[in-house]
Amino acid sequence: MKNKIENNFYVLFILLLIMWGSYAALSKFALNGLDAFQVQFYSYGIASCVMIAAFIKSKKYKDIKQFSLKQWGIVITCGLTSCAYIYFYNLALSMADEHHITTVIMINYLFPIFVAIFSVPINGERLNLKKIISILISSVGAFVVVTGGAGFLIDFENIIMYILALAAAISWGLFSGFGKRNSVPMIISNSVYVLIGFIVTVILLPFNSSFVLVDLNIFMVISWLGVTNFIISVFIWIKLLKINNSSKVAGLSLLTPFTSLLFVKLIFPDTQISVYHVIGLVLILAGVALQNIGEKNGSAKNRN
Repeated sequence: MKNKIENNFYVLFILLLIMWGSYAALSKFALNGLDAFQVQFYSYGIASCVMIAAFIKSKKYKDIKQFSLKQWGIVITCGLTSCAYIYFYNLALSMADEHHITTVIMINYLFPIFVAIFSVPINGERLNLKKIISILISSVGAFVVVTGGAGFLIDFENIIMYILALAAAISWGLFSGFGKRNSVPMIISNSVYVLIGFIVTVILLPFNSSFVLVDLNIFMVISWLGVTNFIISVFIWIKLLKINNSSKVAGLSLLTPFTSLLFVKLIFPDTQISVYHVIGLVLILAGVALQNIGEKNGSAKNRN
């Protein structure tokens, strides 16, 4: 029964949908009382404690010496790119008010496009005409979101916030590409990921912020973020990439922004969702969905 759940693509994806969907809203909730570096310090600190305990209990530390420098290089690259994703996204969210948080979320959800793009050089998957068209459609959607329907007039006043959100999407695309190539067991890999994130935080915190104590409500929110999004969701995401092709996984990710907006709207009722956000989101998701057309039939043919 346990193996069936662990290898059931759709059960895993529903769990991932809930965890990812809650991230933007709960991060913004924490960011209302802390800055991005303080949130990272606590969330990575909590995740590191959990993973170190799990790592010691698993006794996998006995296997560390057997992995090559190339394997460790991939693990460290994954740790740095996943850390970059969290930092860029949280910084963008910390800058966003109720007028712009939807735009930040939309731009971040370009990440399935970058998963597909980076799967070409990193994993040897093909970038065919269908994928190229899907990238163009999603790019148009992102442009509509950023311009808010004002022709070609980009909202340069908030351009840094948008660039950070885009950098987050690119970082997750890189993480996913290298994560699929990673052959080191996830209990070891994810321990390295969160430790890298915590070490980076400890280095950056004194230069960008300061240490503060948090109340119980914020601590519970940060604990949820650390355990679900830095640990459990990473295990699930890499598992999904390993049991399916990148395009199918990235394509089904198009459900996540709807869940994110639902959580944001519930926690922050004043969040504004304009018609251009809807149009842009539809275009972004249409582009991502285009990648999956024919995938099911293709997979069936391969099985036969």
